[in-house]
Amino acid sequence: MRKSAGKTFDLTPLLILFFALTVLLRLIPLLMPEIRLWGMNHLLFLPDIWVMLFTLVWIAAVAMSFGKWGKTIGVTLADRFNTLFYEKTRRLILRAAVTVILTLLIIVFASPMHFLGDGYDLLKTLGSEMRSIIKPSEMGASYVILGLQSILGGVSKENALTAFQIVSVTSGAISVWLFFLLAGVVTEHPIKRVLIFTSAVGSGALLLFFGYVETYPLLWPTTLGYLYFGLRFIKTGHGPAWPLPFLLAGMLIHVQSTVLLPSYFYMILSRERGLAIYRKHARLIWSGVITVALVVLTLILYKYYTDLFVKDAFLPLITGKPIDPGYAIISAVHFLDICNELVLISPLILPFGLMALFSLRQYAKNNQAVFLAIAAAGYLLFLLVVDPKLAMPRDWDLFAMSGFTLTLTCLTLISEHQLDRIGRFVGPFVIFLVTAPIPFLITNLGTQSSIQYAEYIMNTDVPRSMSTLVVLHDYYEQIEDHADFDRLTQLYRTRYTNKINIDRAFRAAKGSDLQGAKLLLSMIEPDEYNVNYHKLIGYLAIKEGRADSAIKSIDRALQLKPYIYDLHKTRALAFLQKNIYDSALVSLRRAYTLKADDIDLIQAMSSVYFNCKEYDSMGVYAFKCYAMDTSNYHAGYLLSEYYYIRQQPDSMHYYVNIYRANCSADPYHEDRLHAFDSLLKELPQ
Repeated sequence: MRKSAGKTFDLTPLLILFFALTVLLRLIPLLMPEIRLWGMNHLLFLPDIWVMLFTLVWIAAVAMSFGKWGKTIGVTLADRFNTLFYEKTRRLILRAAVTVILTLLIIVFASPMHFLGDGYDLLKTLGSEMRSIIKPSEMGASYVILGLQSILGGVSKENALTAFQIVSVTSGAISVWLFFLLAGVVTEHPIKRVLIFTSAVGSGALLLFFGYVETYPLLWPTTLGYLYFGLRFIKTGHGPAWPLPFLLAGMLIHVQSTVLLPSYFYMILSRERGLAIYRKHARLIWSGVITVALVVLTLILYKYYTDLFVKDAFLPLITGKPIDPGYAIISAVHFLDICNELVLISPLILPFGLMALFSLRQYAKNNQAVFLAIAAAGYLLFLLVVDPKLAMPRDWDLFAMSGFTLTLTCLTLISEHQLDRIGRFVGPFVIFLVTAPIPFLITNLGTQSSIQYAEYIMNTDVPRSMSTLVVLHDYYEQIEDHADFDRLTQLYRTRYTNKINIDRAFRAAKGSDLQGAKLLLSMIEPDEYNVNYHKLIGYLAIKEGRADSAIKSIDRALQLKPYIYDLHKTRALAFLQKNIYDSALVSLRRAYTLKADDIDLIQAMSSVYFNCKEYDSMGVYAFKCYAMDTSNYHAGYLLSEYYYIRQQPDSMHYYVNIYRANCSADPYHEDRLHAFDSLLKELPQ
């Protein structure tokens, strides 16, 4: 009987070619350092001796795959790994030993710098009392950090850093343990097990666990736990409820975990009772799925076109945003960034993808692979359409799970027949996987190389690198490196003229130079995704008495960043121009929750409460204002009025005398004193 083409075709030559291409990708940046290969160019930032060492090791690994003798080594390695960690009676102790060793290495080499992501901004935010500026998309993870700080002794930048490090390292330790479990539940084949485990630990994602200052490390234990228990249920039919707590925890930590929901429903329907229900009501179930999908899509599109925050979260289809018009879903640079991301997280994605491609005929028979493919598809869609706000080199952490789930899908899909033929590649693959992420780790765990990498990002992704430039600029100021500080100051002024002109226009408007502000505005490129642009338009509208226009602009700015207290103050000012006190109070109260020590804000709240005849509230804020500045004439005046309203002559006398002595700066000082004298005569003595 004739064998199928899929069983007779020998992948060995193609695997050698794809493996060689994988190594070549790591070496190309050495010849073309300016090329946009941020996911694989880390040899550029290492000493020459390290470059030579890694190059020799990788070339040797490729050379090993040519020899048939390597099959014996590979099979022996896989069998030994399988015996130690899955068959020996002390396998749990051995797994724990590996986990402890890796965790200790992580602690010893913890990251001293945080240039790669939002690190320093997060430390500033979660290390202060500014609770209201926590991103809604990752609120759960932020409150974990805040809770740890309370245990550590209170909110501070130092405690925030310690909390982040605890979360990062603990997430890493749990993840390593779950890597063992995942390899065990997917297969009993030694080769597949060793490849799954080494692919998991031989990934750029490992950086997340080196004291990384971000909330994303928490996603790994929850997602890995969900995948493990989901795969276990598909394999054994036991424990359908176990994946759910991990899924819900992941969704609380970050909204991106919602992409796992379709895989959960597939899991439920893939076994026994769920499968019986599906077979009986397949048409009804698919009708429901399509209906829900259409409703969700409609809601997303509605929010996309009505809410700037949602619109800003996604990349445009063809033409990018004003900050970077060439960066869109359908663009070469975005495609290249996706390739960088996948190679960073999955160093052997090319050969693994090739093997999976030639095992596709097994897809329909492998429920575990289908489950993982649905999960990977959700993450890949997330990677495709969501805007990397800090540019891909910095947002690699947000999208890291897309590369991992894709790798796990490919390895799960590889047929037993293919595994029997790739014994010679096991040793070379393991060598490459163990060493491939090390340059990335060294680059970002060393101060000087981390600075060089940040400078590289600034120069290869200029439109999106302003935050990196600012962080590095502040770092140079902190270490008193005046030459580099001045260099980045000049670079900032040269590159970000729109930002400079917006700041200058604000200063002109606040200085009552409306003509100058308008002239600068004419030089600014309109940008609907720029908060400060909308804020400037709104502020100028207030200055010109166009309150409705101001409210419209400020509302657009607040859609983008609802946690900027100054925007709420400006919005309140626009409502006050229209004498709409209730709406002004709403904005003032929101601003107060964001910044409770702004005396001008507190003064405004007490005055508006007075105009609204809410005298108790007026008194509360007038007292706060007076406590901050006893010479504040608004506080002195309002407290005098407050005690007149309360019919308390002694207290009114006290504050009138304070107002008389300390508040002469009030332009209505004399008139108000005469009025107070008359009012005091009306009170019972």
